[in-house]
Amino acid sequence: MPLNLLSERIRNWLHRRRLGRYVLRRATERDLDFIMEEVIDGTKQGHYAESLLDPVQTRGFREQLVNVIRHAAMLRRTERGPEQIRAWLWVYGRNGDDQVGYLLLSEKLPGSIATDIELYKVGVRKERRKDGHGRRIVQLFVTFSSPTVNLYARCFPPSETMFKMLKEVGFSHINTMRFGTRELELCAREA
Repeated sequence: MPLNLLSERIRNWLHRRRLGRYVLRRATERDLDFIMEEVIDGTKQGHYAESLLDPVQTRGFREQLVNVIRHAAMLRRTERGPEQIRAWLWVYGRNGDDQVGYLLLSEKLPGSIATDIELYKVGVRKERRKDGHGRRIVQLFVTFSSPTVNLYARCFPPSETMFKMLKEVGFSHINTMRFGTRELELCAREA
């Protein structure tokens, strides 16, 4: 085996091992400033609904995250009107590097927790991107999800990197909605 290929394999092994020390933990209210900063940055880049840039919407979303932390629930407005759904907020990091990313999960529809979970929002701190952390967050989400549950995600057009990464970890592109938002699903796996 050529030396450069061997050294590349060693670098990849060390990188995976280093990432293996990062974990997801339940978010606390102390994490809200970090999460909101990342969500606003992601919104400015087109990854989330532009309405989140409105100060009233920003405050409302922050209140939603407080409810998720305290009660594992959030209110979502749909064509059917307001719906309360179960939701969970996680922070990704490790000791000494505690706030690298975040993950917001929810029921796809009210009462669907036994069958469908949505990867609602995910993000990595800007200066920590392109190090494999986003993939690691999604892999942890998939690994620790019940194999009997369908996993669902939506990607706005600017989220091309996330779209490709979700496909690489097993999600299938199932639909492209009006204005280009793509829906993906990872169907229930064998237990």
